[in-house]
This record gives sequence, structure tokens and C-alpha cells, in this order.
Amino acid sequence: MAYSATGSLADLFPADFVEVVGRDIAENVQDALRNSAEHRTPVAQIPEAYDGDFPAWEEDRGGRPPGTLRGSWVALPLEESDGLISAPVENFDPVASHVEHDTAPHVIFAKRAKVLRFPSGPVFRYRPFVWHPGTQGKHMMRDAEADISARWESIAERTIDLHEAAA
Repeated sequence: MAYSATGSLADLFPADFVEVVGRDIAENVQDALRNSAEHRTPVAQIPEAYDGDFPAWEEDRGGRPPGTLRGSWVALPLEESDGLISAPVENFDPVASHVEHDTAPHVIFAKRAKVLRFPSGPVFRYRPFVWHPGTQGKHMMRDAEADISARWESIAERTIDLHEAAA
């Protein structure tokens, strides 16, 4: 839909129509953001040292099956303030920030046991402490936000087109 004039696009439609369409656009953008973040979230792969023993691997992960982080993205209720609609997407999984952001190198000490056990290639290694080199974050939300920033207008256009067709 094209519009060129000195007035506001909102002047062409009743206020309640603009509000409904605006909320639908926000919901569709929010869904696209959640889906994009979910799609970018990595899923852990069983290390070679477990030799396919999935139950042992899951137990060593504290009972966390792979894909828990990916399935934890949620769209929160829309928020309105000063005529603007926010469409928050969150991940409350406790490991989310460690996967999203870079982590600095650090030492990990054994706490409940005398040694740490960790897979290293086809074998397990045992140490009282290890030097963790840090990780490069996967930046799932940052990249999803960039993706949606680039295509939110087409999402909005499709939403408006659907409302025009239904009117």
C-alpha cells in the first residue's frame, strides 16, 4: 500500500482499526523475533567420550536434555507506553546469558567432588581444577534482532494487506 500526502497514514483509517492493526503488527514481529532467536540457538551434541551413552551424558548435564535452551524462548505480553508498543521476547533459562554472550577465561575448581571429570576427545580427563579458556557467545538474540530490524517492514506490510483484504 502506498500513501503520499502531508497528513498521517492513521488519518485514512478509523482509530480502532489502526490500534488493532498496530497490535497485530507488533505480535507478528514478536513471533518472528522469537522464531529467529530460537532458530539461531545451538543444541548441545553428545561428546565422543560418552560413546553414545545418552543417559549418562544427560545425567552429567544435571538432567538437562539437549535443546532445553532452544525451547525456552517466550513471547511476553505486549507492553504499551506513550503510544508505542513493545514486543518483548525473553529466555529465562539459567544458561542463556552464558551462551548469548562471550565469557572470559577463568579457573573452575571442583566443589562437591575432589576432581572434575570432563570429556576430551574419546576419553574422560580428571583434574582438581581446570583453566577454562572462555567462550565466544553465539549471540542468538543479537542476530535475531538484526534480522528482524531488516525485515520488520515487510512483516508489517503483510499484516496490513491481510487486514485490508478482510475489510
